[in-house]
Amino acid sequence: MTKATPFFILCLAVASLKHAGTLAFQAGPGSSVAIQSSTVDVKRLIKHERKLSNGAQNSLIPLSAWPLILVSSQPLLTEDECSIISHYCQQNLSPSGTVEMEETFSRGAQILQRTQHFLDDILARPCGEAPVLPRYLTYTSSDAPIDSVEALLPDGLHVDTNNGFLFRYLTVLLYLTDCDSSATTFPLAKSITTVSKSVSNREREAELLLAAEELLDTNTHHTGFDERDTKCRQIDEAAWHVYKRNEASSFGFRVLPRQGYITAFFGIAADGSPDPRSWHGAEALEPGEKKDILTFFYEVPFTFSSKNEFARLVGERKQALLERHGLFQAGNIRNADESRR
Repeated sequence: MTKATPFFILCLAVASLKHAGTLAFQAGPGSSVAIQSSTVDVKRLIKHERKLSNGAQNSLIPLSAWPLILVSSQPLLTEDECSIISHYCQQNLSPSGTVEMEETFSRGAQILQRTQHFLDDILARPCGEAPVLPRYLTYTSSDAPIDSVEALLPDGLHVDTNNGFLFRYLTVLLYLTDCDSSATTFPLAKSITTVSKSVSNREREAELLLAAEELLDTNTHHTGFDERDTKCRQIDEAAWHVYKRNEASSFGFRVLPRQGYITAFFGIAADGSPDPRSWHGAEALEPGEKKDILTFFYEVPFTFSSKNEFARLVGERKQALLERHGLFQAGNIRNADESRR
């Protein structure tokens, strides 16, 4: 791995995977949370609120540093606002799945615009960049039991640079409904607080990470494209393992959809390549449940001339977000992104 530049020095301390060290944010007490289970319910996390520039009491709580995954400490939208914006999106959906803005603002359009501005603030986006139009997705359940990897992951797993979107660096999922299934699974995400003492578990983690890296090296960004591929199968089965277990582990967890809350995560490694730990996907719904979600994809504007410059710009944005939420501390810190060793 090349030496990290100052732009990539983050507020995280992480020991090498070879030494199975502890992953922790260096921002003082209360800046992160212990994950007690493989399933994360944001409503049960300890809230650490900070007042943002717009006066709102909300902050982002880190769940993982590799890749950087955060959840909001409070819902961004009320139950009523989620219903209104869901109806608005259904009425203003383009063929590509992107939500279009009305020229005459209805209440739904006003809520969406306010949400866009709030996300720009909470994510510390550079001033002057255009608001991101979200994609709206709705999922309905089937009567089929979730009794296999294929049933759990009907669309497989992916990284968000798939389909040629190589400049996507940050994804935000805004859940518009509550449900106790169809979690967003991150089977390779490195836990902040849980350290594995098992040699076999560390070896399995290293094996999975190698498979994830090799898939990306061959431009495979979606496991559903070739279910017969051994490495794709390995990553999918890792998600099945996270789904079936209850106890916390040193890697892999799933975030339950909670109405009005967001999950935000970076998908780019320190060298500008897709992060092999950012593989994720939506699990299937249990019978009788429904899920509505808005997905915001953030890209670096194409004003750079090299991959190194792109990586630098992503690093700057990540640092700005961490500083925004008091998660960055100068001095005595190390680069947490070891994904392209």
